[in-house]
Amino acid sequence: MERDRLIAAIKTVLKIKHTPPLHSNYDWFAFAPGDPIQTHEPFYWQSIRRAFGFKGSPGEMQAVLRLACRLGRIGTGKDVAGQPAAAPTLAAYAKQFFSLDCNGFVGNYWGLSPEVHQSNWAVITPTTEARVLKKTTGGDYWNGWGTAAVKTLDYIPLTPRRAADEACAGDVLIVHKDGTSWSHIALVDHVTWVDGNQVNWRVVEYGESTSESNFDTAADNHIKPFRTVKLVQGPNKKLGVGYQDGNKFKYLFAAPDSLFSPATLGRCGVTAI
Repeated sequence: MERDRLIAAIKTVLKIKHTPPLHSNYDWFAFAPGDPIQTHEPFYWQSIRRAFGFKGSPGEMQAVLRLACRLGRIGTGKDVAGQPAAAPTLAAYAKQFFSLDCNGFVGNYWGLSPEVHQSNWAVITPTTEARVLKKTTGGDYWNGWGTAAVKTLDYIPLTPRRAADEACAGDVLIVHKDGTSWSHIALVDHVTWVDGNQVNWRVVEYGESTSESNFDTAADNHIKPFRTVKLVQGPNKKLGVGYQDGNKFKYLFAAPDSLFSPATLGRCGVTAI
């Protein structure tokens, strides 16, 4: 796994004996004065974990690219740990190892956790929230809930939209598939109210329409064409309006009341998490 090879190279240069537990380690490291990377800035273990896990922000991917270049993971020959380089160029490395998934994109856009499952954006219950808070007391990691995800609880579940004229840019579509599972999450952009129950917008998303077979085709475009949709009451009346799309109902929720800019390093306003 490339993440492990990069970390092996980091450990070689920094003379670290043990790999930190990436899911729960919020420390950072820096290179010594005079190092070829020519900077004393901190690099965060969480950034490395997210960049290779379909959750990284552009800033985190950039930081990992710089590490990969410094440590010989990019280029030809062998890296500082004696391992064969992974890719010949920055572009090839990024294309091979970095991407996003749907909740990674939405969470990063709003500066919140990119790892909260789409179901929890829609319908997390007070009982579930209380259990998460109990299990993560003192900063403990539990069942996928790290510090950034726990802080995101202050912003979820999202508020359902009740009518088409409430829709705004940045609102969130959450997809309920076959009436049984929450399968996808996306954003809407450039929203125009057309009439009583119709809006014109474009959907911005990662994940639902992409695959290796349609990579770099129109179907892989993360910014979808403008379209007009009719918003109707969903099967679950508590969750407001949305629209049917085959075997999926796409519920519309108000954007989270987040004060954070799109993610760079860290989440929820805290750099280390």
